[in-house]
Amino acid sequence: MKKTVTVYGNDNCHFCIMLKNWLEKKHIKYAMKDVNQNDVKTEFQTYNAQGIPLIIIKDFETKTEQKIVGFNKEKLEKTFIK
Repeated sequence: MKKTVTVYGNDNCHFCIMLKNWLEKKHIKYAMKDVNQNDVKTEFQTYNAQGIPLIIIKDFETKTEQKIVGFNKEKLEKTFIK
């Protein structure tokens, strides 16, 4: 199964840091994008998310994209731990 995980956030966000620690503990690879950078901010705004962290999970087998806003441990467990 081929998935990519992209996290939109920044290093000053407590929940972003908690998310990064959780992903690393679970050995889940991800790309971090800092929303304080202008080009990333523009990209982030296309998702109409109400806050950070924003997690985008693209599944290339099913050709789907899942969006999770915030550090929602239960939702993350259901998504990644099967």
